[in-house]
Amino acid sequence: ANITKNASDRIEIYEMSLKYVSNHEIIWKNLINLLKVDDISKVNTYLRKAVECIPSSADLWITLAKYEDYENAKEILNKARKAIPNNLDIWITALK
Repeated sequence: ANITKNASDRIEIYEMSLKYVSNHEIIWKNLINLLKVDDISKVNTYLRKAVECIPSSADLWITLAKYEDYENAKEILNKARKAIPNNLDIWITALK
C-alpha cells in the first residue's frame, strides 16, 4: 500500500471519506489536525460542519469554541449545552 505523506493529498482523502461517512469523529479530527497548519478559516468551516454532522461530540464543540472570539465561543458553547446537556466538559469549558 502506498500511503501518502503529502498533507494536501491526505486532506483530499479525508474530504472524500467524509462524503460517505460524515458521522465519523476520527476522520473529522484527523482532517482538522491536518488543516491547523494550513488555514484557520478552513478549520473553522470544517469544525462547524463537523458539529452539524456529530452534534454529540463534546470535543468538536470545544475545539470549535477555541477558534472563536469570546462572544462567538459563548454562543457555540450554549448550542453545545443544548445538544449534549449532560456533558460536563461542555459546562466546565463554558464556565471558563
